[in-house]
Amino acid sequence: MSLDPWGPLRWLVGKDASLSESILCLGSLSFEERSLAVPVLAGGMGNAEIRLLRVDDPPSGHSTAIQAALVRRRAALAARNVAYTELGADLLATDQRIADVFHTAVGTLPRRPSALWLDISSMPKRYFFLWLKLALNSADIETVLVTYSQPTPGGYVDAHLAEDPEDLRPLPGYTSIVEPSTLVVAVGFESLGLPQFLSEYRDRQRRIVVFIPFPPGQPYAQRIWQTVQRLGLSTVGPDSRRVATLDAFETVRQLDAVLAGDQATADRREQVSVALAPYGPKPVSLGMCLFAMERDAAVFYTQPRSYHPAYTSGTGPSWGYLLKFGGRRLKLE
Repeated sequence: MSLDPWGPLRWLVGKDASLSESILCLGSLSFEERSLAVPVLAGGMGNAEIRLLRVDDPPSGHSTAIQAALVRRRAALAARNVAYTELGADLLATDQRIADVFHTAVGTLPRRPSALWLDISSMPKRYFFLWLKLALNSADIETVLVTYSQPTPGGYVDAHLAEDPEDLRPLPGYTSIVEPSTLVVAVGFESLGLPQFLSEYRDRQRRIVVFIPFPPGQPYAQRIWQTVQRLGLSTVGPDSRRVATLDAFETVRQLDAVLAGDQATADRREQVSVALAPYGPKPVSLGMCLFAMERDAAVFYTQPRSYHPAYTSGTGPSWGYLLKFGGRRLKLE
């Protein structure tokens, strides 16, 4: 099969019938409108099981507005005759609980060849990082297609997207016993506890590399640069890299280049490793997730306890990233 690893979702699934013949779509029932784009597309293909994760945030001043938005999302799915199963779990669930929800969702996966569509558009990193690892490592799941829908242009709310972050911790399934020699930070609109983390790395004289999404798109450039300045990160030189906003595979290549550079300059007796902090766009986070799985890298994040109910508005293009096909992981050359 000759197939580019990613592209517009409709175009990608049109490349091979097995990507749409029998679908298990795992997505999110979210307050964001864009969370419906992929489930609606899958539901219209006539042979899809759809399971949507409803993540319950801790109580906050946004709780009432979020619940009202969820009512609207359910009504929109009903109006489109999309049948689905709703799976509930707490935002701050334990690693085991997150894994258990995944196994519940795929437990009735048909034995015939089928494609798992994992929609990360509105799925918290605590969930999709672990779910993707479980899916790619499962011998019962032959095909894995990660999907991502953008909001409409200019669709991010001007206010803070998220608030009240937890302490910085490894994401479920992504710890490492090796002391990292380099930290790679993908920046986004929010810093969410990163300043203290970065100061600790600076105190230990560790290398810090910043990944800046490019092009950020208007009107987002100023918000990205404000985050970079707030964190005191360099915007020039070898420790500042522009990464394609939507190309997850380019993020993997960039991370491989950082690691190769560290290995080339390290003492032969020194064990080199890279730790990751995915605070940027979801496709960049997806690339970090893939790299972390291949390299057994630690991934650190400060999970917000509260999200703005108008986090995004509208629905833009949907993209697909084919990671496993016919039981085999796809490798970048």
